[in-house]
Amino acid sequence: MVTREDAVNRVRDWWADHDRVVGDANIGVHEFDLGFVVWEVSPPPGTGAGPTIEGGTRVVVDRSTGDLSTWPSRPPRFVADMYRTFHEARERFPADVYDDLAAAGWRPGRDVSVAVDGWLQRTGIDRELPLFDAARRVLTEFGGLTVAQRGPTGKPGGGFASHFYPARHAPTTPEIREFAGIIGARVFPVGSNEDGPSHLVVDERGRMFQLHPVADLFLGDTVDEALTWVTRGGERPAVDDAGRWTPTA
Repeated sequence: MVTREDAVNRVRDWWADHDRVVGDANIGVHEFDLGFVVWEVSPPPGTGAGPTIEGGTRVVVDRSTGDLSTWPSRPPRFVADMYRTFHEARERFPADVYDDLAAAGWRPGRDVSVAVDGWLQRTGIDRELPLFDAARRVLTEFGGLTVAQRGPTGKPGGGFASHFYPARHAPTTPEIREFAGIIGARVFPVGSNEDGPSHLVVDERGRMFQLHPVADLFLGDTVDEALTWVTRGGERPAVDDAGRWTPTA
């Protein structure tokens, strides 16, 4: 467990590696539940006063691991809140999935609801298919992203990419309506996959499916679980005509 003194010493070493020497009187520390925000405090120019200006890059030292990360020059409590959001997101996805989503432009707290509302108004698809909360949450957080898939090669781009709405056009709805009848739940399209090509849909319980020309596939009980397949690829169970599938291990 990292102490306050440990945190300051780690940041002092980091500063030294960047050819900066900061005296004890010029180091600010804000302690919070997950670690420490450390920054350089500077006096007002030409005043001769003591250190009062909170300037420069913020460095967060994780309380559990001691890892350092740099953050914008914002108030320390705000940086602590940002770090909490970042930490929760890191816990939310496997490391490779997190990195691939981040490479696609996703970030914790992402919100593109304005673009989604514009797409809905332009296409009118929510007048053809019911838009429920689970689908709106997916569109709000992941809308507009193109996520590469590793696929059999294990490298980003080795599989079939997924594109999340909004897009210029809306998908056709008959097969989406038909699938809703098969599983007995409302579904809404949230994107497409280049394999097929095929629809990515979410049902009102938050489960995600791929409606492929060959077979409809179950991707996950939650969108976060499905995003593991979106980024990694691999086999997923097919949905039969009775709306059932056999979960994979």
